[in-house]
Amino acid sequence: MKKLLLFLFGLFLGLNTVNGQFWQKKWTGFATVSRGISDVFIADSNLAWAIAYDGANTSNKIHEITKTTDGGNTWTASTVNLTGTVNPGLSMICSTDANTAYIAAYKNSIGKAGIWKTTDGGTSWTLQTNAANNMYTNSASFPNVVYFFDANNGFCQGDPINGEFEIYTTSDAGATWTLVGGANIDNPNANEFGYVHGYAVAGNSIWFTTATGRLYKSSDMGHTWTAYQTPIPDFGGVNVSGTSGSITFKDNNEGWALKNDKTLYHTTDGGANWTQLTTTGDILGGDISFVPGTANTLYTSSGASADKGTSVSTDGGLTWTRKDAVQHIGVYFYNEYIGYSGGFSKQSTGDGMYVHRDLSGIVDNGMIKMSVFPNPADNIVNVLTDTAIIQSINVYDITGKQVINLNGIDAQNARIDVSNLRRGLYLLEVIDNANAKQSVKLSVK
Repeated sequence: MKKLLLFLFGLFLGLNTVNGQFWQKKWTGFATVSRGISDVFIADSNLAWAIAYDGANTSNKIHEITKTTDGGNTWTASTVNLTGTVNPGLSMICSTDANTAYIAAYKNSIGKAGIWKTTDGGTSWTLQTNAANNMYTNSASFPNVVYFFDANNGFCQGDPINGEFEIYTTSDAGATWTLVGGANIDNPNANEFGYVHGYAVAGNSIWFTTATGRLYKSSDMGHTWTAYQTPIPDFGGVNVSGTSGSITFKDNNEGWALKNDKTLYHTTDGGANWTQLTTTGDILGGDISFVPGTANTLYTSSGASADKGTSVSTDGGLTWTRKDAVQHIGVYFYNEYIGYSGGFSKQSTGDGMYVHRDLSGIVDNGMIKMSVFPNPADNIVNVLTDTAIIQSINVYDITGKQVINLNGIDAQNARIDVSNLRRGLYLLEVIDNANAKQSVKLSVK
């Protein structure tokens, strides 16, 4: 027993840490060059979906998506065939599991606008309807956003029809949709409309942006809405040419709005009032994303040729540090370890997606670099590697008894359920596809 304890703690003391956060290039799976990413939806630490657009000809409406189920290591592209419409534009995608997803699509000159759902991983899509069968059937209907808070509760938002934003909610995974009455939505301004995938979410609260610089906020999963004016006059540059912006929220109250000229605003009351922040460092003027699970970490990104890249702030937006200087289309984070940013496919076998890898505090014995979080843990433990493909994970208690054995993982990410383990100290061992091994101390509380 004494020799085993010395061996285990010798392993713990011998592990080193390396620092650095970086983006890994991954192939989106699109066989056509210059496929860009217009929207990414992260469902969990392993699952994400993304919508493509034609970066060579942005007026060309393509209907292609891609999906990862292994934390961004590999992506599978497919063509979306939306029943009942012709050549629609894809606004955004939302997913609740690897088989179930929803797409908001707007019509071009002909066809239908609406929300489509898949339950077979994207092979087939079914148009959603409400009891009156008139969901987004007006000639001016334009769906911008669809979002699900859980497997059953969701909402979708479209531009104003007859003086009211066209918003629907569902509590049964889209089996039925209910139109939100105008009395529950603040009236739109003249020439006010929403923008495709122009939204932010925190808990049960959701916001969407408009062309008159307002945020519509709901704190009850889309059933009632209040509009707040922001300092940004137009979030998409249609009414105010050359002006755009993006938003992100930490919780129901605290959020940030970034103008494309790099001006950053902060709110602590859900968007009702805004204060301009004095920033230092290399903030970028494209997209902004709060990193869930952190205290004050934000990322900005830019695809502008003269000022492209990503930048990070760890103090709520006051100071910024440039991370790279390559073209990024949007930035999206699930937590401090999992994030994505769009790029362009440069050849038929590579590029198109940037996958964020956080190596801060990662352990490294010269063979496998990996991060184990949370640690201490009481339920689920995540294992993330930089490039190694995990094949198996073993967990040993302090006596050397194997208490968990997972095989055939074949991914850079893995989730381990430790809820049945007793409180105490364990050794977690990772083995990759080259049979390299790495071990780290794991504390279960």
